[in-house]
Amino acid sequence: MNTIPSLLAAYREYLEHERQLAKATVTAYLSDLRTLDAFAPKPVEDMTVDDLRAFMRHMSKNGLKTATIHRKIGGFSTFWKWLKLQHVVTENITERLTLPKMQQRVPVWLSHDELRRFVMTPAPGSTKWVRWRNGMAWKTLAWFGVRRDELRKLRVGDVHLVDRVLIVRETKGKRDRVLPIPQKFFDELAAWVAERPADQYLFPSTGGDYWRKEFFYPAFYAHLEACGLSGKGITPHALRHTFAIHLRLRGVSIEVLKELMGHKDIKTTLKYLQFGPEQFQEAMELHILNSFGAKAENESDPSEAEV
Repeated sequence: MNTIPSLLAAYREYLEHERQLAKATVTAYLSDLRTLDAFAPKPVEDMTVDDLRAFMRHMSKNGLKTATIHRKIGGFSTFWKWLKLQHVVTENITERLTLPKMQQRVPVWLSHDELRRFVMTPAPGSTKWVRWRNGMAWKTLAWFGVRRDELRKLRVGDVHLVDRVLIVRETKGKRDRVLPIPQKFFDELAAWVAERPADQYLFPSTGGDYWRKEFFYPAFYAHLEACGLSGKGITPHALRHTFAIHLRLRGVSIEVLKELMGHKDIKTTLKYLQFGPEQFQEAMELHILNSFGAKAENESDPSEAEV
């Protein structure tokens, strides 16, 4: 009999070296499986779809969001597919699950004025260099729509000044992408990388190492406070949404946006379809109600009120 804990070492090897998943994804998958094992400690051969349904109800009762439940079940599906490949089980029981419907939410993004404040407000920091680094990092988020981890993994050598492009490597979709450096941001970026080693992180810690999350986030939220934007639910990823939405509002096609965002599947980009160019506004102007008068027909004029 095989238990989840007895299989985790071999499964980790599969995720890291065959699937080549990101370290954070592997960590999340393994953690979720340990949680499932604590809820239903039995051999995987004896686990049924009813066990997974009970675990889904357990997660829901404990306040986990629908998106989180979907993510965990997606990880379990990968695990059961691997179990079939290893001939440990004969069925992927996750395929018989009915997942709760995902709520489609409008992403958080910064308005024109908020974005201007975000990039124009001097970044707080303990030293002149830290203030410069922080300000350049926030502008890079805004200009290129990169993910938080993509930003922190950038190297000086990824900035190609001669070709005027930024290369984003180790992306979520496992595809490097090349982003043109806008003319208005070019001189600032060139000054930031000047005379620095190509293998150095573009936005390093104060010690020159990787900018860890426990230091990155306080700096980001301190900047939001300085901009007067705290308490609005803005995260680093909101800058990615902002990048996409404002390009869409200016008429950039979904196909072009997909490549700029580095999406593997255009379905991911389609959530920005509603933020389309001017034809959406034109369509609303064709609404039949536009042909009606300003007042309802049975609405009386105050000047004609009974006396």
